[in-house]
Amino acid sequence: MTFLNIILLGGLAAASIPIIIHLINRNRFRIINWGAMHLLDAALKENTRRLQLEQLLLLLVRIMIPTLLALALARPVMKGIEALVGSAKSSQVILLDNSYSMEAGGRANGSFARARQETSELLDGISGGSDVAIMLMAGDGGMLLDQPTFDHSRLSRELTAMDAGFGKADAPASLEAAVATIAKMQHPYREIIVVSDFQKVSWLEEEAGERQRIMQILKESPLPPRITFMKVGASDPENVSVESLDFARLILGVGQPINVRANIRNYGSRTYSALQVYFRVDGVERLRSQVSLGPNEEQQVLFAHDFETAGSHVIEVFADADTLTADNSFSASIPVW
Repeated sequence: MTFLNIILLGGLAAASIPIIIHLINRNRFRIINWGAMHLLDAALKENTRRLQLEQLLLLLVRIMIPTLLALALARPVMKGIEALVGSAKSSQVILLDNSYSMEAGGRANGSFARARQETSELLDGISGGSDVAIMLMAGDGGMLLDQPTFDHSRLSRELTAMDAGFGKADAPASLEAAVATIAKMQHPYREIIVVSDFQKVSWLEEEAGERQRIMQILKESPLPPRITFMKVGASDPENVSVESLDFARLILGVGQPINVRANIRNYGSRTYSALQVYFRVDGVERLRSQVSLGPNEEQQVLFAHDFETAGSHVIEVFADADTLTADNSFSASIPVW
């Protein structure tokens, strides 16, 4: 057993007050002999045992009142009841990896699609009345909703509209946020579920000590939650990335040509004999090129363009290579006078 408000157990000291009052009052009386005392001796001897029992019961009642009040305020909770939980209410935090590596395999059948499916099934299996929070591990992080909720169907709807592709996951910060969130939730049986592809870029070896520190905080908490790691998806060995864009002019005027050089790299083992590379301006495709790219090879693609209107324009180079689209494009903003 543990207590949610252990400091309030100090109220147990109030149980000593009835005992102290009893001892003080017992010593306040003086015995005075008087003439007719012998007439009451028989009755007193007969009733003494009954009076003592009544006084003892009354003293126990007075002791139990502050004791039970202090225990109730301290909120006792039974530990080690996982086997008895079944359909009982619980508090759940689901850490969902929405980093760019989760895009592998595409939106329909990729890693993040599997993560959404697994998370949706988890929500369906959580009993009614349980409070749940879905927390994101990449991008701005935070919760899918503003706070933990009992509305599991709403979480499912929000989950369906989600996409991945938000940089790398920050595992230590996400775990620490989950610990802080679950400590404020309602039910004594608690669980943190991590749904991720566990790629090295997000689960760095040099962060192992920080993750271990957070796990120790979990173990030492008054109600340590169970933590479950759920791996979804698999690593995709094929990946092409637009590494950077180079252009000589930072400021130019209307009608002045600009040359943009895109640096493209193949991190996989596949050979692209005719890789399509697109040049877009303000979201509109303007030029297209084709390049041959071997395994672990880097190539440059050159585009020339002149702007017809003044203002700030966004140029983008996109390589139509693989389903991991987060690094298939690179954008830059160009001011035109």
